[in-house]
Amino acid sequence: MQPKYDISIVIPVYNNEKYIDKCLSSIFKQTFDINRIQVILINDGSVDNSLKVMKKYESDNIIVIDKKNSGVSDTRNIGMKHALGKYIMFLDSDDYISKHTCENIFKLFENNYDDIDLITYPIIYDKNGKYSKHPRYSKLYYKGTGIYDLNEDYNLLQATINVCIKNNFEDNILFDINQNFSEDERFNTKILMKKKKIGFCNEAVYYYRRHVGTANDTITNPFYSYEIIMKYYEHLFKKYEEDGHVPKYIQALFINNLSWRIKQDVLLPYHFEKDEYDKAVNRIKKLLKKVDVDVVVSLPYCNYYRMYILNLMEKNIDINIKNNSYTITSDNIVIEEDKSITAEIYHFKIRNNKIRLCGFLGTFMFEKEEPKLYLKTNNKTIKIDTFISNYSYYYTGIKTNQLYGFDIDIDLTDLKSFEMYIEINDSIIPITYNFNKFNYKKAYYKNKEVVCNDKIFKVKRKHKIGTFIKNSFVLKRPFPFILLYRFNYLLHIKTKQIWLYNDKEVMLDNAYIQFKHDFNKKDKIKRYFIYNGSLDKIKNKFTKEEQKYLVKYKSFKHRRLFLHSDKILTSFADLQVYCPFNNGIKWYRDIKNYDLIYLQHGILHANLIQMYSKEYSEIDKFIISTNFEKENLINKYHYRLEDLITAGMPRMLDVKKTKLKDKILFAPSWRKYLIGNLINNKRALKKKQFVASTFYKEIYEFLHSEELSKYLKDNKLILDFKLHPIFKEYGYLFELKDVENINLNFDKTDIYEYKLFITDFSSFQFDFVKLKRPIIYFMPDIKEFKAGLHTYRELDLQYEDAFGKLCLTSDELLKEMNKIHKNKYEVDKKYLNRMNKFFLDINNPTDNIYKELIK
Repeated sequence: MQPKYDISIVIPVYNNEKYIDKCLSSIFKQTFDINRIQVILINDGSVDNSLKVMKKYESDNIIVIDKKNSGVSDTRNIGMKHALGKYIMFLDSDDYISKHTCENIFKLFENNYDDIDLITYPIIYDKNGKYSKHPRYSKLYYKGTGIYDLNEDYNLLQATINVCIKNNFEDNILFDINQNFSEDERFNTKILMKKKKIGFCNEAVYYYRRHVGTANDTITNPFYSYEIIMKYYEHLFKKYEEDGHVPKYIQALFINNLSWRIKQDVLLPYHFEKDEYDKAVNRIKKLLKKVDVDVVVSLPYCNYYRMYILNLMEKNIDINIKNNSYTITSDNIVIEEDKSITAEIYHFKIRNNKIRLCGFLGTFMFEKEEPKLYLKTNNKTIKIDTFISNYSYYYTGIKTNQLYGFDIDIDLTDLKSFEMYIEINDSIIPITYNFNKFNYKKAYYKNKEVVCNDKIFKVKRKHKIGTFIKNSFVLKRPFPFILLYRFNYLLHIKTKQIWLYNDKEVMLDNAYIQFKHDFNKKDKIKRYFIYNGSLDKIKNKFTKEEQKYLVKYKSFKHRRLFLHSDKILTSFADLQVYCPFNNGIKWYRDIKNYDLIYLQHGILHANLIQMYSKEYSEIDKFIISTNFEKENLINKYHYRLEDLITAGMPRMLDVKKTKLKDKILFAPSWRKYLIGNLINNKRALKKKQFVASTFYKEIYEFLHSEELSKYLKDNKLILDFKLHPIFKEYGYLFELKDVENINLNFDKTDIYEYKLFITDFSSFQFDFVKLKRPIIYFMPDIKEFKAGLHTYRELDLQYEDAFGKLCLTSDELLKEMNKIHKNKYEVDKKYLNRMNKFFLDINNPTDNIYKELIK
C-alpha cells in the first residue's frame, strides 16, 4: 500500500480534556509541513469532555475515532490500522513534542531506511513546569544522532513509546492487548530484534508530563504484575534463545527490570505463602542462569543491586588483594576495584569537644566476613566495632548487600589529625570519604573545626569568614538566590541560641505543645513556631506574645533562622516538613549546625527503616515513651542509647481524665494503593479501585451486617466509624447516612469515652494501650499489605506481640466483639500484661524534654 502522508501520529485519549490542546499545538508548530502529517485521535471511552475537544480539530488530515474503553494497547492498534503515513509515531494526549521532532526523525529514517525499523529520541520529564532529562539519552547514546548495533550496545533498552517506526500496513507488528504491563517494551522489542539495530535522533524531544493520574503505579506491584512479568520474560528468553544463548539485549531487558524493581521493592511476591514464594523466587533464578555476568556488571544505574543479582545467580565472588589495592570479580569479570575503600558519611558533628563520625563502607568486599576497621589518632591505633548497616537495604525493602557501618566518637583534645583504614590479608587499604546531602567535609563548633582532606581528617581552629567565602565560590552552586541566603547568614550577628518548632501543614501536634511549654522559660533562648498553611486557622491557639514568634514556612525569615538554628524540634522527620530548602539543603550543609530533635507524632511501630533509621535520617535525638521503642530503635534503627531521650511524647495521655461511655471506635488507617499522589495539598481519588478493593468490601459488609446492627441495638452501643483524614472523601461510599447507631467522620474524637477500639495498624492503638481498653485488629486486605501496596509492608510491633486478636473477615470481627462484650469489656489477661509493661513510668513529658535539651 502506498503511503498518503510522510508521518502518522497515533494519539490515544482517555479523560485528558485539559491537555489535548497543548498536545496538538506541539504538532501544529512543527517545522515539518503539517499537510504531510496525519493525526489520528482515538477516544478510548472518555467520560469527560475529551471527545468534544478532539472534534473541534477534525479535518482532512486529523481524524477522530470514538470507541468504548478497551485500554491503551487496543487503542494504539486501532490507530495503526488507520495510519496512512510512511512512518508512525506515538504520542500520549497529555504529552507533547519539540518543534523539530518530525523533521529530524523523518530525515534520519529516510537516510537509513534499509538499516533500521525503529528510531527513538530523548524524553524530557515535565513535572509541573520543572524539566529533567533521562541520563540514558546523554550518556548511553554516546555517538549522538545515528545508528547503534544492539549486539554491541545492548544496554540501549527501549521500554517507552518515544519511538517512530516504519508503517508496514497490514504487516505491522501490533501491541499485545493481553499484556497491561511492559506492553511498550514488548512492542519495541519485537521490532528491534529483526535487525538488532536502533536509530537515535538527538535533535527531537518527547516531553513526558508527570501529573496526578499519569499512571497507576500500583500495577507494578507483584500482587498484580508478578505472573504477567514472569511469563513475558520467560517467553522472550524462549523465543530468542539460539544454541542455548539468549541475546544480550534480551538479557539486559530482564536485568534492567530486576534492578528497578529491587529499588522500588516490587520484585518479590511477599503475599505468597512460603512454598509458593519459594517457587516464585526459583522462576527468577532459572532465567538468571541464562544471563551473562558482564550484562549484570555493565548495566548502568544498577549500583548496589549488582551483588544481589549475582547472588541470586549463585555466582562465585572472588576477592584479590595486591599492593594495598583490591579487585572483586566473578567469572573473571571485574565487579569492583580500587586502591581505597569509600566510606559514605551520614553523621559528622562536633559536640562537647568530640567528633561524631557515622558511616558505612561502600564496598561488596565483606559479603562473607566482617571487616577489620581501625582508627589511627596521633600515635595510637584503635579497632573500631562495626555492624551490618541499614544501607544493606540500599533505598529498598530488600537486603541487597552486606554493608558494614560504624558509629564512633573521637575525642579532639590535643588531636591534630586522624584517619581510618582496613586491614585484610596483611594488607592495609586506606579509606576515602563521601558525605551525604546533610553533611559537609568540614564540621565546626565554637572555635574548632575538623576538615576531611581525602583520606585524613585535620583538626584546626575555625576561620569562619575565610572558609565561608571559599566554600561559596569553589563549590558549584546555582546563582543568585543561594548566595543571597549564604551571605545573609554571614552578615547576621547571632546573640542567642535559636530553637525552631515544626508540625505538619496546619496541624498542631507535639511541637506545638512543646513550644507552648518552653516559650516563657527564662533561659536566653529565642524560640519560633514554624507554621505551614493559613495563619488564621491556628492564630487563636497562641497568646499575643507567642504570635510574634510565628514564622511562615519557607519564608525568608524561616530560611535565615533555619541556617542559624541550634535545635530543631519536629513532630515529623520528613525533610520537607522542617527544612525550608528541602533537598537544596546540600548547598548549605557547610554552614548549618543544628541538632534535630524528633518528637514523633505517634509511636513508631511500622517498619520504616529508610525513613527513620540513623543512617537515612538527620535525627540526632529521638523522643521515646516505651520499652519497645528503646529496644527497636537500638536494634533495628541503629541509634545509641544516648541518642534516645526517655521523656515521653508531649501529648501523652493523662489517664486520670477517663469518662467511659457506651461507645466503640472503629478507625482503620489509609492505604497508599487506594488514593492518588498529593499535588497542591490535595490527593487524587481512585474511586474505581477503592470500591473494588477488599478493604472497602469487607468494611462495608461489616458496617451493614444485620449481626452488627443487632449487636449495637441489643447492647445500646454507638459505633463511631472514623476514616483516616486522607480517606475522608470516600466516606459517602459507605452509605451510612441513615444507618442507626453508626456515626461517620465526626470531627472531634474524645478517645477517653470508648469501651473498645477496632483498627488495623493505626497508632491510635497506643492511646488505648495507655487507657488499658480492649483492642481488636481488623485487616481484611492483609495480602495487599504484605505485598507492599501501602507505604510499608511490615510492622516492627507484629500482631502476635500486640494487644488484641487479629481478624481477617467481618465474621471474625463480630465474633471477637461479642466475646469482649460477654467479658464486660475487660482486657484479656494476656493482652493486659503486655499493656502494663509497654509504657515507661513517665510524668510531665514536656518538662522532661526541656530539661534534657537544656543539658
